[in-house]
Amino acid sequence: MPHQNDISMKRYQPFPALLTLLLCLAACHRPAALSPAQAAYYADTLLRLQRTAFSQPDECLRQAKLIGNEGNAPAFKVNWVIGTAYQVQQKHLLAIHYFEQAFATDSVQQNPRHYINLSRNLTDEYIQLNRYEDALRHVRLMLQKSDELENPDNGRQIVYQYLTNIYFRTGDSQSGIRAARTALALGQQKVEQRQSSGEGYVARALYDLACMRATLVKETLKAGDLETAAGNLDTLSVITHRLHDMELTPQRPDGIPRKVLDALQYDVYSYKSTLCRLQGQSNEARQWAQRLSQPADEGDPYARGHLISLYLENQMPAAALPLLETQLQQDNHLDSFSENTRNTYRQLAEALRTTGHQQQAWECYDRAALITDTLNYRRRESESMQTAALYENEEKAMRIAAQQEELAQQRIIMGTLGIALLLLFACIYLGYRNLKAKRRSNRTMAERIQENRLTIRNQETRIADQEKCIAEQEKCIAEQEMRFAEQEQKNQALEKRTVDLLQALKRRPLPPPGTTPVTPATEIPIQRKHLTRNAPELFTRLEKLLKEEQLFKEPNLRREHLLTRLQTNKDTLSDTVQAYTGMSLVNYIQHVRLDHAISLLENTDEIIANIATASGFTSTRGMQRAFQEKYNMSPTEYRKIQREKK
Repeated sequence: MPHQNDISMKRYQPFPALLTLLLCLAACHRPAALSPAQAAYYADTLLRLQRTAFSQPDECLRQAKLIGNEGNAPAFKVNWVIGTAYQVQQKHLLAIHYFEQAFATDSVQQNPRHYINLSRNLTDEYIQLNRYEDALRHVRLMLQKSDELENPDNGRQIVYQYLTNIYFRTGDSQSGIRAARTALALGQQKVEQRQSSGEGYVARALYDLACMRATLVKETLKAGDLETAAGNLDTLSVITHRLHDMELTPQRPDGIPRKVLDALQYDVYSYKSTLCRLQGQSNEARQWAQRLSQPADEGDPYARGHLISLYLENQMPAAALPLLETQLQQDNHLDSFSENTRNTYRQLAEALRTTGHQQQAWECYDRAALITDTLNYRRRESESMQTAALYENEEKAMRIAAQQEELAQQRIIMGTLGIALLLLFACIYLGYRNLKAKRRSNRTMAERIQENRLTIRNQETRIADQEKCIAEQEKCIAEQEMRFAEQEQKNQALEKRTVDLLQALKRRPLPPPGTTPVTPATEIPIQRKHLTRNAPELFTRLEKLLKEEQLFKEPNLRREHLLTRLQTNKDTLSDTVQAYTGMSLVNYIQHVRLDHAISLLENTDEIIANIATASGFTSTRGMQRAFQEKYNMSPTEYRKIQREKK
């Protein structure tokens, strides 16, 4: 009898030209939409990439562009991730380009949370480029969109924090102070709300409040408003003390890292020293500065920077010189120059000039100027490269648009072929009829598989009961041996007969679907050269290894491993498996793996690749081939039939 697939192919043989036309038409159509599982997979991948952008920006860029070229993920998410990677690399023009593309999509415009987060990204980039008008434009947009959030105050707090930063950067101190006070009020509400509701992350809200207080202290000190600075500094000290009880630990994952808390504490010491100096309290200023000296000497660069600034502000260049030399030694170990290195040279030059080392001071000034030129060259080179990349992206977009237009023309030409559509309809009709027949066959095969699995379970139950009865018989035989020693010869014969019966009652192999069942083991004499008296126990231990310990899940399971675990030889094992299953050892392991795969297909939503791995197959193709050979259908078809039955 010819195979069903062979019959199906014969049906299509009169239509080779028709099939070719079908393929051409299919190439002109858009690819099918992604399934929810595929969409979720790409969304999770992009989220993971965005989190790794800060540590591996190059790899993040490569993978995000690959996903974008495949067109399998939302464009706004891809552009968002690419912009984040460029932001980490400080390629601000490219970052703004991709952020703006993502920002213009409906997916962002209709989602307040996406809208505000992308506006924050754009605001940060515009501030870095000193484009404060563009930054203020996005801040106003965030303020308008914050009303659509579940908690509008959170969005407004972010807005006023940005306003504070922009106003202080542009020299509008009064507006900056007003914006900072508004942000402080909203931040205090957030802290109280989280404390009362018990929603957690109180430490993060409290830390944001401390940062705003520190900004106010710094700006009021700079403006000479010592009274206001003192009040804000007292409040900052109280918040800092509270935060020290909220350190990040395994028991407190929402806490603040110790290094961050120490940096905030150094800010407090520095501001108090500066405030005391401005108030004419020299001794108190010196005491607060001494609190910075110990962590600075121990190698904390943050504390060292504060202490250097204090020494220079208090006309103590001799005390600042050793700290500046230490700082410069650490900067020189870096791979490249930075603005921090330039500032260190400038501070060192000023300290040397003040202490009378004019020649050395001029050398440090020259070094700082050289570093400035280097940084400016790098900045110009980076901007040029970014501009070139933007032009290249625009050219690519134009080429893609031209290709899409050409493809549209091809679709119009193909659509004019009316006769081709008629032939296509005929082909689809024939395919649909063949598909229905195939589905009926697969459904029947699936029902047979279920019946066979049920039969196996019933046989296993009967065998277990028979094993229990045999065990009881063996116990009786042992008692009879003790009571009737004179009938030893008869008892030995009975024991041999019992063992033979045990061998005959063991589980028999499941007959393939559509075939005649195998004659029970009691009716077929087991004549194996290497079959031993311990064959029942050996087969029981083999089933325990495969089913209870699930050794079948090991893709590289070897016979030598089983022989070692069972403490037997290959001939004895092969004869035992053949006697109780009618299969070879390899086929029996394959049967166990397929049975486990069927269970996963019925009861889980795992993809075929994961099911193949979980069932011990070395590859998805291997599982599909074995499944097709045994059941005449693919695993996907079997799962679909079972779900239709439910």
